[in-house]
Amino acid sequence: MAVATAPARVSTPSLGLEVGEECASGHDLGWTALLEAVILGEGSDRWQRVVRSLLENGADPSIADRDGVTPLQHARNRGFMEIARIIEQFGG
Repeated sequence: MAVATAPARVSTPSLGLEVGEECASGHDLGWTALLEAVILGEGSDRWQRVVRSLLENGADPSIADRDGVTPLQHARNRGFMEIARIIEQFGG
């Protein structure tokens, strides 16, 4: 997923959310796009916008990784308090 490696702009098409499928389907690691943005992101303003956009477009903040760790828990563990706050606003 391009947004996880080099997000340049935050827009729905660039996040692959035209159908909403990416938000909940995950991939081989068992990560959703939201998990990927938190785990591989840097917690910066850019990544905060990515997380917010994913959530605004239907990403489910309750979907945990294979170990049962939610995006909110990952954000807190990484010290990304603003991202944690954003996730909490969407029910995470």
